[in-house]
Amino acid sequence: MSKSIFALNNWTAEQRSNGHWYYGDTYRDAPQQFRGPYKSVASVTLMIAREMTREILRRQQRMTAPMEDRHAA
Repeated sequence: MSKSIFALNNWTAEQRSNGHWYYGDTYRDAPQQFRGPYKSVASVTLMIAREMTREILRRQQRMTAPMEDRHAA
């Protein structure tokens, strides 16, 4: 099996004055594009982990799709 390395997006988490947590892509187009509210730091970090998992899976599919197409021919 070959080695795969993925450099992932950066995420920003913030706790607002009401105590709720929000997160968003650090390089988002609009500053108000935060997701939330979440009640705990554990909840918001779990959501970021899920986003990162989806990104890794998308990238793996893009990497393996051309190899599968070559074997089908």
